[in-house]
Amino acid sequence: MKRLPDLNYVNEALDYDPTTGDFRWRVRPIEHFSHEMTWRLWNAKWSGKIAGNVKRHGYRIVLLANRPYLAHRLAWLLMHGEQPTNEVDHINGHPDDNRISNLRSANAADNSANRRTRYDSQSGVTGVKVLKTGQRRFLAYIKRHYHEHYLGVFATLEEAIAARREAEQQLQGSFARNQEPVR
Repeated sequence: MKRLPDLNYVNEALDYDPTTGDFRWRVRPIEHFSHEMTWRLWNAKWSGKIAGNVKRHGYRIVLLANRPYLAHRLAWLLMHGEQPTNEVDHINGHPDDNRISNLRSANAADNSANRRTRYDSQSGVTGVKVLKTGQRRFLAYIKRHYHEHYLGVFATLEEAIAARREAEQQLQGSFARNQEPVR
């Protein structure tokens, strides 16, 4: 993970509201700029406005010192006073929801467990495949720490989903996504 800027620098540049997850630009000190005119123009145009932009994958990116940073990692830094040691997971799966109550420290496997269902999923559920055989059957599986656990082949989608949910609770605990099927 890319190292975040110094906490004091981030505090001078950004105002973070932990209840909404919003970042706003502060009136920044002249030391953040190379020229006085740039400092004056920037503060006149941007101070008080929402900081950053939402990019293609839905994450908010904030530019500080001409380098892009993920807003949820900046929120972690501002609220905990230290660099995140792990990945920072969005509990509800919405990458632009940067409320501190929606963020938690996670290792790569836990963060991956909280991933949304792929848009091209034939069953509409992560870990359930539709088998292309004579009759319609469903294969349930779960991946954890780079290992795929086979859960069985089921006659109905509901049975496969139930097996998948049970395995999620056992293997992923609080990081289990428990989403409804996408149709």
